[in-house]
Amino acid sequence: MDFDRRQAVTEKAKAIKDSIEAVAPTCPVHGKKMKLVQGPKAVFFGCLKGSKCSEKRWLTGEQKRRSEIFRKVPGGLGRL
Repeated sequence: MDFDRRQAVTEKAKAIKDSIEAVAPTCPVHGKKMKLVQGPKAVFFGCLKGSKCSEKRWLTGEQKRRSEIFRKVPGGLGRL
């Protein structure tokens, strides 16, 4: 993938990440908005407290479909 295409994919992925996180659920334990986390097999919402909280919520079918772009970004979701 050339640089311009890679950059375009990264920018689109960032916009998708921001739009999904804008409607993120709230952690029922800590009362804070959750963030997108890329696990080894799936993307999900996790608590901002990280390993200190095991709460997670799964994405809707539409969010899951849109999050497929994260696989195309070098470094995945963590790079956005």
